[in-house]
Amino acid sequence: MILSSLGIIRYIDLRCRKKLLPQNSVVAVGIDREKMATIIQGKNIKLSVIEKKLGLSKSRYYRWINYDVDLPFEYTVGLKKLLGLSDNEFLSLILPSTDEVLDTLALAMYFSSFSDKNNKLSIIMNSVKKYRNENQKYPFKFIILYLQAFFEKKEEKNIDIYINKLDKYLESIESITDFDLFLNFAVLQLKQLESGYQIEKNLNVTFINKLLEKMKLDDFSEVIIFHGFIIDIVINLILINKNKMALEVLNKSFDLMINSGYTDEYSKILDNELSQAIQKKDTNFEKLIRIIKQTGTVSEDEILYWSNYQTYIQRANS
Repeated sequence: MILSSLGIIRYIDLRCRKKLLPQNSVVAVGIDREKMATIIQGKNIKLSVIEKKLGLSKSRYYRWINYDVDLPFEYTVGLKKLLGLSDNEFLSLILPSTDEVLDTLALAMYFSSFSDKNNKLSIIMNSVKKYRNENQKYPFKFIILYLQAFFEKKEEKNIDIYINKLDKYLESIESITDFDLFLNFAVLQLKQLESGYQIEKNLNVTFINKLLEKMKLDDFSEVIIFHGFIIDIVINLILINKNKMALEVLNKSFDLMINSGYTDEYSKILDNELSQAIQKKDTNFEKLIRIIKQTGTVSEDEILYWSNYQTYIQRANS
């Protein structure tokens, strides 16, 4: 079985609860940020000018360039006018919105981990395969690689070629985006799927640090989602006997949540119980599952996440 991600489960619960595939939007468009940044630099336009002319702050500009947020359409049109781009030049920069890309990858990861009775993965593949011939760093290309790997593995074929391509991209990036964080966990899923019951031992510290930074966000739902990814990392560290590092990551993430003012009762219980399990070197999550169920505030998918790990551990040790 392919292990699920708590971060993805929470993303689906908070952002895609109906589990509907995103549609290409004529309003919520994205822009090829790298090309745009190159054009701005080539025309020697200072960010102070953009801020003055468009009201686009430097901090928001950098978050946009790093694919952390989308911009309202009026800002992108404003940049077009400021840079003197023709209609064709502008249209060549248009990409799907960040939300659309994240929703698509999250749904692909979700349905590969849980039941796919309605063939949603095939539907997702059909919706993204039109991007197969786009440039090498076009985000949908990596979703296609992920899905190809999953389908090939179902036919018991080797998927190293897909994993290597995805790894090569992740190793090449200079600025980690939310999409890259999601994709990193997608690759961890594929590695676990390819190796059977072997957990990936070479976790990228840069990605872990980026996740910890997300605990400082001023959006409660985003903090909860990325805290889920932190839990994924912690579980992985526990299973490769890196308990000290697991405890450090867990404690640091919880401290950051407290400092941001975004701690809820369930997160406190979860972090406390997981912390005790780490200190006792106890990978049996039966007590944790029982306590989680008693809270009555957790989705069925999140409970299933812990149950699946319990089953995984039992099979791995048999």
